[in-house]
Amino acid sequence: MKPIPHQSKNRLTGCISIRKAADILLVSISALRKWDRTGILKAYRNPKNNYRLYHINDLQKFAQEKGLKSKPKRILKD
Repeated sequence: MKPIPHQSKNRLTGCISIRKAADILLVSISALRKWDRTGILKAYRNPKNNYRLYHINDLQKFAQEKGLKSKPKRILKD
């Protein structure tokens, strides 16, 4: 498990849900879970509920390294 990024009042700064991460990378939620389990793309964990969270910068870097297409940054504003 990765260390938790900066926290600000119950919100992890720069982190998004697994659903939004899958939408951005244009992959399934199952793929992200498998990549987390196998160490391909590690997720952070919410300390309150243990849900997987992904940092925006990690997703962008991963997409570039793997040559994946992804949705534009504006999706993060939803």
